[in-house]
Amino acid sequence: MTPAMTQQTPARRSVPWRILAPIVIVAAGVIAYANTLTVPFIFDDLAAIVDNPSIRKLWPPQEALIAPPRNTFAGRPIVNLSFAINYALFGPDDVRGYHATNIFIHICTAIVLFTVLRRTFRTPRLRERFGRDADGLALAATLLWEVHPLLSEVVTYTSTRTEGLMALFLLLTLYFAIRAFESERRSRSWQIAAVCACAIGMGCKEVMAAAPLLVYLYDALLVSDSLLAPARRRPMFYLALAATWVSVPVMLFAFVNLTAKSGMGFQRTTPWVYALTQSSVIVHYLRLALWPNRLTIDYFDWPLAHSIADVWPQLLFMLALVGVTIWGIARRKPAALLAAWVLIILAPTSSIVPLGSEIAAERRMYLPLIALVTCGVVLAHRLLAQRRGVVASIVVGVVAVALLAMTIRRNADYATSVTIWTDAATKRPHNQRSLSELARVLQLAGRSREARPVAERVVDIDPNYPQARALLGALLIGEGHLDAAEQHLRAAVQLDPQHALTRTNLGLALARQGKTDNAIAEYRAALRVDENFVDAHIYLADALAAQGDAAQALTHLKTALRLQPDAPDIRRRYELLRK
Repeated sequence: MTPAMTQQTPARRSVPWRILAPIVIVAAGVIAYANTLTVPFIFDDLAAIVDNPSIRKLWPPQEALIAPPRNTFAGRPIVNLSFAINYALFGPDDVRGYHATNIFIHICTAIVLFTVLRRTFRTPRLRERFGRDADGLALAATLLWEVHPLLSEVVTYTSTRTEGLMALFLLLTLYFAIRAFESERRSRSWQIAAVCACAIGMGCKEVMAAAPLLVYLYDALLVSDSLLAPARRRPMFYLALAATWVSVPVMLFAFVNLTAKSGMGFQRTTPWVYALTQSSVIVHYLRLALWPNRLTIDYFDWPLAHSIADVWPQLLFMLALVGVTIWGIARRKPAALLAAWVLIILAPTSSIVPLGSEIAAERRMYLPLIALVTCGVVLAHRLLAQRRGVVASIVVGVVAVALLAMTIRRNADYATSVTIWTDAATKRPHNQRSLSELARVLQLAGRSREARPVAERVVDIDPNYPQARALLGALLIGEGHLDAAEQHLRAAVQLDPQHALTRTNLGLALARQGKTDNAIAEYRAALRVDENFVDAHIYLADALAAQGDAAQALTHLKTALRLQPDAPDIRRRYELLRK
């Protein structure tokens, strides 16, 4: 029988860690992300937040929990609810409140991480080696993780709160489990808390499915006396944790358009190709953890590996890492937990299931980075065996300041939509999605002359990229080149017939050429894709009015007014037509 974990090893009392650590963690988080409060909503934020009807009211609560099926937050009710609360407090336009919430979540996660690490270094198998320095090691690892620029996407890019909230509840699950391992008298209460945190985390992001496995490995490698001992000693606890897995498929199948969200209809790759490609992606993640330069918001152009020959060095490295991890777990080596932490958390997004159009995403390293930073701190602790005090503090301070400066600089790239997409297009100049998005935000900023050559460049890179074709067509309408606009928009519709804006713009190009009947057909097709698409209702009303069908035109304008009651342009059209 394994004895309860205790806190008997005395820590160095010269530093008041319980007071100092939270102050340092809060200060570092605020300094690192203070310049993100005015970052605008970008890309996925627009659909997930600005155009998300489910966050616009808190009552009845089920509406705030269930996002539309194609939304980023679909199947993630806790995240959707958090944005509903933000919407109630700050409205749709005050981005500061949304960013302040993200920063708060990040700081809370760091504080929980500190408590998890300090207790970990005092577990039965690590106490003798690290117990006296547990607080210092925990603070060093937490601080370096908190200010690392690789995490900036999760904190600064508003809708990626999914990752941050999930991480918070995963660490809370582990913290409550550790307290259960430590306390025989209150073990049941802490176990219940762990299961509740795990269940809530499942409502944040599907990667939370890693939590029960990580808790079990933690118990088996650091607390219990064998790999099977946790299951024998705490069977109901692990059954309860495992039961939370059921909520993931339930939420996915009930509330999510799987083709849109998970990329099961993603045509660029197959599970085999995706798995091969992920070996190079994970190696790239590890490099960014060591040297976080050239961070980017988008990796749409990441090269696919169609054969083993394309990625054999990275594949050998990954196979060796998996093999060493399995060997370490079998031999109950504590260090194996660090490698397992990385592999298990990355498995849902970086294994064999193609996920949407994202081959790689830096936000996926939010939790795995904990293991890498902790490993670095422990290695430094061993190397500085006789010079730990002042020297170690100086080293940690210098590295933390350097990372903090890089994070502040990286956050500046998000200052406007134009700057972040210019940064992405500069770092990956053949990334058609980044270039297309840059052209779009340039157009929205009134810089259409700059947007057109960018859109044309995307078409040159990939003539079958529908967003670029559609955008180029819209730009050509604005310049009066209607024949060329129609050509590009028809190509875009062929490539993506389920896009309401593209069909509406095609209808506009046709209407301006006098092809009113064809234009009406496109507007109606756009409304079949999205019956609430306001522009389609407006332009269809104009076309019907031009044909003398005022009654139908008024019907569509009424619908547009219902969708946008404060739009003066729609109101003016409606009043003129009524006369």
